[in-house]
Amino acid sequence: MDKNKLIILLILVSSVIVLSVCTLTEPNVTKGICNNNSGNWVEEYSECEFISEELCLELSGVYTECGSACRHSEDTTIACTMQCVPLCSFN
Repeated sequence: MDKNKLIILLILVSSVIVLSVCTLTEPNVTKGICNNNSGNWVEEYSECEFISEELCLELSGVYTECGSACRHSEDTTIACTMQCVPLCSFN
C-alpha cells in the first residue's frame, strides 16, 4: 500500500473514531457517572442529586448546594420539608 493510501485510510479511521465518541449522548454518560458516585439521577430534569461540587464542575454542570426537596413539585398546596438537596444540573 502506498503512503498516500495509508494516510487516507488513517484519516478515515480517525474520523470514524471521533464520530463514535461524539455520538455518545452526554446525559447517558453523565447519568452513569452520577450513579457510579452514589448520586441520584433525575432523568426528567437532567440533574444529579448528592454528588460533590468538584465532580459537578468536572462534568460542566451547575452546582446548587441547597436545592429544595420540592423543587419540581407541581402541587403548591403541599407542605414542603425544609430540607437541602445538593444537586448538579445539566442543560
